[in-house]
Amino acid sequence: MTTTTRTAQPTRRAPQWRRSAAWQLGVYAYLMAWAWAIALVVVVAVLAIVSRSVDVEMSAVAFSHHAFLWFPFSIAIMVTTSLLTTHVAAGMTRASFIKGAIIAAVTTGVGNAVVATTLLVTERWVYDRLGWVHGSGDVGRTVLQDGALRYGAGLALLFSAGMLSGLLVGICFYRLGGLGGILALPLALSPILLTGWVGMPSDDQWTAWGNAPGSMPSHPLLGVLVLAAAAAAYHLLVRRVPIAKKEG
Repeated sequence: MTTTTRTAQPTRRAPQWRRSAAWQLGVYAYLMAWAWAIALVVVVAVLAIVSRSVDVEMSAVAFSHHAFLWFPFSIAIMVTTSLLTTHVAAGMTRASFIKGAIIAAVTTGVGNAVVATTLLVTERWVYDRLGWVHGSGDVGRTVLQDGALRYGAGLALLFSAGMLSGLLVGICFYRLGGLGGILALPLALSPILLTGWVGMPSDDQWTAWGNAPGSMPSHPLLGVLVLAAAAAAYHLLVRRVPIAKKEG
């Protein structure tokens, strides 16, 4: 009688960058799910109240754009300032943190744009059924007048720029300290500004300060280049950053 001995197969772990991206995406997804749930409740409540006294002529969902630019931006700041030290202390590399952070940030930005655009399309359908005007800030224009795909592409670029700017702000404060981080804010925030200036698919696209300025040449490919430059800057700032010691 012979006995067959089975050799234990070594467990293959996912690459460090993939684990880092998955962990950060989990954080973003949890917080974004709560944020969108709250936003939906607020939108429904506002429309229910306003429609009782006046004719609705503005999109309510569109007012959430500022929230989903700046709230994820603030989380991205905390991702770098709070997780980088722990990541390296756990024996993982800065390179894996960089890759994971950029992937998670852009994925979150695109995801928020998809949710926002889907809600806008749904809201437009409801408005049409109720005889309301799905208007934007411009008199005589509707929010999705140039098409949902173009509008969604613009949001994806802007929200992704906001996430990458958050990462840049975080690493500037982490690396340069309080005063240095404050002085670096104009550069760290520039991806949001530049994307809105040169990266929009339409002159009437929403940006953080209103509609995209029509006086400058603008194309989504330029927006992609801005995002690539922001990601490259983050890589350069993080790859050899001295790791702060945790006290306690």
